[in-house]
Amino acid sequence: MNDENLMLFQLKTSKKLDLIINEINYSWYHFQILSISVLILSIEGIHLPLMSTMIIPLTQYFMLTPSEVSILSGSIFIAVGLGSLSIGFLVKSFNRKLLLNISMFLTTFFHLLLSLTYNYTLFFISRFIIGYFLGIMIPITMNVVCEILPIKNRAFTLTSLWTGVGMGTFFTYIIMLSVMPNYEIIYMKTVFLILWIPLLITNTLVLAFFHDSPRNYIINNSVNKGLLIFQRMNRSSLTKQQTNILIKDLHADNENELELKKIIERISFKLLLGKKYKRSTILLLFLWFIIGNLTFGPLLILSITLRDLEYSETNSGIILTQIMIGLFALLANILGGTLAEIESIGRRITLLISFSFSLLSSLAIFIFPRSFIFSIILIAFFMNIGNNLMTTYTSEIYDTTIRDLSSGLFFFFIRLGGFISQFVFLWLATINPLLPYYLMAFLLMVVCVLILFLPIETCGEPLDQEFTNNSLIEKMCS
Repeated sequence: MNDENLMLFQLKTSKKLDLIINEINYSWYHFQILSISVLILSIEGIHLPLMSTMIIPLTQYFMLTPSEVSILSGSIFIAVGLGSLSIGFLVKSFNRKLLLNISMFLTTFFHLLLSLTYNYTLFFISRFIIGYFLGIMIPITMNVVCEILPIKNRAFTLTSLWTGVGMGTFFTYIIMLSVMPNYEIIYMKTVFLILWIPLLITNTLVLAFFHDSPRNYIINNSVNKGLLIFQRMNRSSLTKQQTNILIKDLHADNENELELKKIIERISFKLLLGKKYKRSTILLLFLWFIIGNLTFGPLLILSITLRDLEYSETNSGIILTQIMIGLFALLANILGGTLAEIESIGRRITLLISFSFSLLSSLAIFIFPRSFIFSIILIAFFMNIGNNLMTTYTSEIYDTTIRDLSSGLFFFFIRLGGFISQFVFLWLATINPLLPYYLMAFLLMVVCVLILFLPIETCGEPLDQEFTNNSLIEKMCS
């Protein structure tokens, strides 16, 4: 089986699967997977902004210098990026379910170790390992969910899923406010131990109930496993006769299983820069890198800014302000997903709207300095729309055979941006508390310009696009 036959097989298979998934629509199985996915994403909400939420007590506890704070905070972004980048290679040897189970178990274990250690080196290593496995878990989770959803309300559902990150951060703030409202470092380990509980619960649910998508099973020639998931999604939607016909069709499309596996093993980053995807890939690489800076840089310095500019008189007041900002950011997912499903607006215009309003809100910081907190709330709200929809948009652009590869690459670039932001934004904040926000405004302007050039609109489109040219591989790679 040559490369062209592989693409034909994927296209013919995906068109059948789209019909089945759209017919099933949303079911109890979807609710089960979506609920667990929210919990998985909440782990990122606990760990990635950890230095932002606990920068003051952690600095005091380990007696860190500003450069050591940047290294400790930035290291997890490198770890997450490396984890994401390795996905495209790991899925060639291991299935998604196994990778997710291992990653979830080790993340839970090292969080417990993080909670018990008093040694800075062990704390650093545990945090780095957690970051690596987060980098594997998050893209896999989003791809699985993307592949089981019908076209209707797909963007709304995927965007709303990111409320899990906000919930994890919100939960962290609530525990801090309850246990150490004035950043009492003697209670820091208690906070970490309480935060271990949702990881333990999520680990159990993932092991028992989370499965790969039937689309990925079938395209990778595990037809029976894929059909079993379909039965779990909605038993009444596939009769025995339909199941037998589908199995016969799929096996007929792919008679030589060994050669198919060899073709899949040859999938590489080259496909992402092929004729079909080249422009989108280059633009998205820049966008994800810049968004990484915009997301995690300001998040790191927010509590410091609130303290240095005396927007809050007490430590508990700083925590309450961060909770308020986080709550408004959570609401953004509903609006963003709704706009993206309107055909006349779609994904790209929604992205442009969200980042344009973020830019205007960032400029308001300098025009109305007394309204700093209100401006930050608006920035968090609109940027949350754009950040989360960007993940949905990227997952929809690339075909199933390279979705893990593409997601891993882009998640690496957003983490790379996050890593650099930990040094740049903290350094600028030491010069002037408002200087990082000038950089934020400039980067938001660049993002808005880049979005204008995105070539593909995915609203209402199937996950695997049909090629009209007979030479499919030429369409992909030339």
